[in-house]
Amino acid sequence: MVIRFRNMPVMADVLKRHVKELIAQMSGADGFYEGGTYHTAFSVSQHFYVRPNGDLYVDDDYEELVTGMLLQGLRARSYCIEDAEIIEPRVSHWTEEDEERLREISNHMNEELRKRDEEIAEEDDDIINFEDYLPDSYYDDGHFEDEMEEISHLSLDDDDDDE
Repeated sequence: MVIRFRNMPVMADVLKRHVKELIAQMSGADGFYEGGTYHTAFSVSQHFYVRPNGDLYVDDDYEELVTGMLLQGLRARSYCIEDAEIIEPRVSHWTEEDEERLREISNHMNEELRKRDEEIAEEDDDIINFEDYLPDSYYDDGHFEDEMEEISHLSLDDDDDDE
């Protein structure tokens, strides 16, 4: 599968760095076992990497759980598959049912994000700023222009004149 995220190839280097960091974090120094296979950072990077033009390549025959973890890691770094263009779908595994399931998941995630944004907006409305209760005279004592004029005419040598 080949995925093209927005702002590519301009942001290709950033995506490459994020993919390498995710692979390194997931693999660790010793690698890991998944699906009866031992995976290292090198072996994962052979199946999951960024092409020079910024497109993300995911091997169709690679362990789906590992691929899912890496894609979830990219989502945590604001690379949403729903917003991307899938240039070459997973030919051997991609079906109409998978496409429908992805659409349902996308709609569910968008609904969850909308609800969360509404909750955050409601919480922001409940915030009381103490500045709102200060009188107008707190912000301006009527001498602002005079003080700024005085500051603008100060020089570094003025301190030496006092001695």
